[in-house]
Order: sequence, then structure tokens, then C-alpha cells
Amino acid sequence: MSAPAAFTDADCLAMARYCRVGGMPASQVAPLFNTTRNSVLGMINRISRAGQALDLGGLADQVILSVLDDLRGRRLSAERIGARLGLTRVMVLAIVHEVETDLARSEGPDLALRPGNRDGDLALGWWADGIWAREGVA
Repeated sequence: MSAPAAFTDADCLAMARYCRVGGMPASQVAPLFNTTRNSVLGMINRISRAGQALDLGGLADQVILSVLDDLRGRRLSAERIGARLGLTRVMVLAIVHEVETDLARSEGPDLALRPGNRDGDLALGWWADGIWAREGVA
């Protein structure tokens, strides 16, 4: 089995989710993506290091939620989102992974991993009015 030239954004996030949230070892995750254990570990390590390099706790809610809207709702690439924000692709993936990990902590891994739990029924940007009001901008 050889590692693909590049993983999609969804693949990178799924690898991290299966290992970090679902507790699966990289050796079991690798066949799901037709890659090697080392490739999975390498991607997870890059996402983890990027998250540490960012001050995720210091990011504004607006930035985090706009990243989620762009990646999940508008289907923009993490690379394109990162270019807009002055971040790398992996830094954008680290932001999304941190949100998914927080959801798993609050909802439990089974709920956080269930695809139907992200059914996209909220309109893009649903959060913006509340943030502007909370920050006194409205």
C-alpha cells in the first residue's frame, strides 16, 4: 500500500477524528484510506502541531465559525480558506478538528462521529447576527 500524493481535506479530518475522537489505532484507520499507518500518524501529527502553533483559544468566534461555514457549507478548500486568513491548510484543518473534538467531549464520541448529526439544517452564517450583537457591533 502506498500513500496517496495528497489527502483531501475531508480525509485528513476523518483520519484525525477516527484516531483522536473514535479511539481507533492508526493501523486500523490506514486501510480505510488506502494508505499506511505512518501516513495517518504523520497527518495527525501535522494537524496537532498546527493547532499548537495557533492560539486556538485566542481565535475570535467569528473566525472559527466562518471557517466551518466555508469548509463544510460552501465547500471551499482548506488551502483557499487559509490563504484568505493568512494560515496554512493544516492550520485550517486544526481549527475544524478542535471544534469536532470539543463536540465529541460534550456529546460523546458516538454522537460526534455519526454523519447524520451534521445534517446542515442551519443556514450558512446563522451565527453572525448573534456574534455581532454579543460583541456590541449590531
